[in-house]
Order: sequence, then structure tokens, then C-alpha cells
Amino acid sequence: MNAEGRTNREGDLVQSSIHSDLEISAGFQRGERWAFDAAARSYFVPIVNFVANLLHDRDRAVDLTQEAFFLACRAHEKVDASRSLGPWLFQIARNLAYKNYNKRKKEKSVSLDGIMEENEAALTVQDISPRKESFRREMQERIRRAMERLSPKYRDIITLRMVQGLPSEHVAELMNVPVSTVNTRIHRALKALRRYARQEGVQEEELFS
Repeated sequence: MNAEGRTNREGDLVQSSIHSDLEISAGFQRGERWAFDAAARSYFVPIVNFVANLLHDRDRAVDLTQEAFFLACRAHEKVDASRSLGPWLFQIARNLAYKNYNKRKKEKSVSLDGIMEENEAALTVQDISPRKESFRREMQERIRRAMERLSPKYRDIITLRMVQGLPSEHVAELMNVPVSTVNTRIHRALKALRRYARQEGVQEEELFS
């Protein structure tokens, strides 16, 4: 590639990265493909992670997130172009996720895989003894039960802030609440989670390990 070609390519990359959240919202509202792509790059993975931590089923989380984006694209004209797109997409996916979550809970078929499911791919059968594996799964199940006792707004805040590690500002944007509300909820959620975990026989160092 000659110097002129490199310059043009670099210019295209810069141009594609300068769209603000409101520009993406406006483009999404108009049904423009570049805005759909930009929204997917910005929000697809964080939303998948949120749903996966709720359902303990990453494949299902991907399916539900794809469904959420499909519904959003079909309803693109309803987007408020004066606001960031993230909270609207997050709410669509959250509604789908909780519908699935409540159905599984009612049917008592929620997966027993733990919060740290993604890390299991790095483990082999030789890495852990049957006794350690049994203990690990028991702890994961107890933590899951403690998490389920939280109200949804506290469960969501723990998932986004503590499990996914998103900054408070990002969590505030997704949940469409002030940062101060995020900080207040995380404090109350942690207090409740510690209490429920103790009742399940989980020590704090095991809860946050």
C-alpha cells in the first residue's frame, strides 16, 4: 500500500471512531447500517456478559442478546436520538433475560454452573480432584442461592459492578440512574449479599474470591 493509500485508510479509521453516542443514536433511529454496527461493537459484549451472569448459560445469553438487538433494529424509529442508546438496548435485553430467568426458576431448571463459569474452560480434569471439584460446585451453588435472594435492582448492580467490573459511570449509563444511585445501591447490595451468603455458609473471602 502506498503512502496515499495508507493516509486514506487511516483517515477512514479516524472518521469511523469519532461518532458520539448521540450520533449513533440518531443514526440508529434513521435505520442506518453503520449505527447498527457501532451499537453492536459498543454494547453487544457487555450485554451478553450481563445476561450470562444472570442465567449461567453463555450460549443462551448470546441468543437472547441477538434477539434483543433484532427487536431494537425493528423498532429503531422509537429511539430517542437525544439520549444514549445503551440504556434502551440494555433494558430490552434485561426484560428478555428476566423473562427467561423467571421461567427457569419456576421450572426449577436453572443451571448449577457458578458465577465463574467462564473460567472453567481453562481447567482440565487433571487440575482438580473430585473432592475439590465437589466443594467448588457446592460453593457456587450457595453463592447462586444468595444472589437469587437479592432484589433484581441489587442483583443487577452486583453483576454489572462487581462481577463484570464495569465502572460506576458505565453502570449508571446502562441502568439510566445517577452515579450516586449506583454507589448507594452497591453498598446496600453488598451488605445484603454478605448476610445471605453467611446464611448459606459462605465466608466473605469465598464470596469474592
